[in-house]
Amino acid sequence: MSLTIFYQKANIGLVAVLALLIALLSSQVAALQAQTCANHFYANADPHKRHTVSCVDAKGVDHSCYNDNCHDLKTGAKFDDPASGGDPTSEFMFRKCYNGALDAYPIVVAPIQYFQYPKYVAVQSRDDGHWYNCDHSADEVNSHVLYCPSCIS
Repeated sequence: MSLTIFYQKANIGLVAVLALLIALLSSQVAALQAQTCANHFYANADPHKRHTVSCVDAKGVDHSCYNDNCHDLKTGAKFDDPASGGDPTSEFMFRKCYNGALDAYPIVVAPIQYFQYPKYVAVQSRDDGHWYNCDHSADEVNSHVLYCPSCIS
């Protein structure tokens, strides 16, 4: 009889531990929130360290987001890294940008980071590391921002 009571108590304890684990894990998943990177977006320049990105919303709050699914809501273009298997033809880029200190500019700029301002976006190129200004009036896509659905904070 004492053996039966021991197994019942052990079983109740196991169920309690499993319930606690499920509650903790589900609260972590529920904590993920979507954010729009309206002011600033930054991804580490090293693709091996780029599992999360910095996404600053319209209120100036910086969020840490998983970058595996950040994209432009208007065009569907994704923030991908072609070196890690991303599709460069569907990638989030800015167009018709300039840098007064350079003689030639790229046709499109794939960002490693950007800052959105009222009339232009300042973009650091992932390819050459230079900063470019891209007027909103030069191309409509220059006013677009990334949306990251899986943000930790």
